[in-house]
Amino acid sequence: MVSGDCTSFGGAITPIRLTLTHSRSYIEQLKHHLPVFSEISSSSKQIAGSEDLLTEIFLRLPPKSLLRFQCVSKHWLSLISSGHFRRLHTRRNATSSASTVGVFLCRHPNYDFLALNEERISEMGRIYDCLSDSRGSKVVCNINSCNGLLCVGFKSDDAKTDFYIYNLTTSHHRFIPVPETMIVKSMNLAFDPNISEDYYVVCVWFSVSENRL
Repeated sequence: MVSGDCTSFGGAITPIRLTLTHSRSYIEQLKHHLPVFSEISSSSKQIAGSEDLLTEIFLRLPPKSLLRFQCVSKHWLSLISSGHFRRLHTRRNATSSASTVGVFLCRHPNYDFLALNEERISEMGRIYDCLSDSRGSKVVCNINSCNGLLCVGFKSDDAKTDFYIYNLTTSHHRFIPVPETMIVKSMNLAFDPNISEDYYVVCVWFSVSENRL
């Protein structure tokens, strides 16, 4: 027998008497005395069931939070990873200011990174770790960024350059193939969410077969 239990709501103390075998009755009493819990549960279900409300909430979150929330459910994964949502998120955050953590200095034939905030050096270390997997002993000869993506070129001893696109948020990268008949002078990224959700690679090359840029 549990007797003399008291539950306080808004300053009022309400005694609840029950036996341990009456758990269902106890739950009903809690529902009666805790209308706020029911309202919260109802609101959560309403939000979870509305794709428009979820979208409005997700649009206000930073990319790293969205990556974590993709693991909550298949529904959330489908919503966050959709091209439509990514386009909306990019447009909404196109003018958001991000703090500059450093700059790349071109000291031919290599690049050095100059950190502006010592506390953020570890983040650049993560980027260099990603680059080192593909870099090896090659020299970084081309580097530029666009909306969170990094375009990097590695030149080997035979003057051949390999280009990669890195996503700094996910640490994923992709090799950009270049025809052997072309000598790439420069490669840059371009992106305009008002025109397309796709990124473009702008390349300046020298055509060996035609002997022209």
